[in-house]
Amino acid sequence: MKTSPILATLTSLLLFAHNGAAVTCYSSGDTFTNKGQARGWLEFACRGNGGMFTGNIDGGATKFMCPVQDGGKQVRFTVTNLDGNRRDMDDNFCVTAMTSIIDSCSKGGEDSREGWFMK
Repeated sequence: MKTSPILATLTSLLLFAHNGAAVTCYSSGDTFTNKGQARGWLEFACRGNGGMFTGNIDGGATKFMCPVQDGGKQVRFTVTNLDGNRRDMDDNFCVTAMTSIIDSCSKGGEDSREGWFMK
C-alpha cells in the first residue's frame, strides 16, 4: 500500500505545528543527497562572515544561493523579506527555520513565518 503524498504532507505539517511552523514539503524534484552538507551551507549562510543570508535585506527583496551537492545536483536556498522594511534576519532563527525544512523534507520545501519566506 502506497502512502499518499497528501498524507505525507499532512504528517509533516502536524510534526511542526508544535513549533508554530508550517513547513510544506515538496512531493517532486530531486532529493537531498547529503543533508549534513546542506545544513553546513546554511550554517555559514546564516552565521558566517559574508554569509548570503546575513546582514540587512530590503523589504520585499529575495536572496538566494545555489550550491552544488554531492553527485553534482544544484540546490537552491531562498529567503524573502515579506516585511516592507529593511531588516536583518536573526542568525539563530535563520538556521533553525531553514534546517527544519531540510530535516523534514527529503525533496525540499518551504516555510513562511515572522515575515520571512524561506525555501
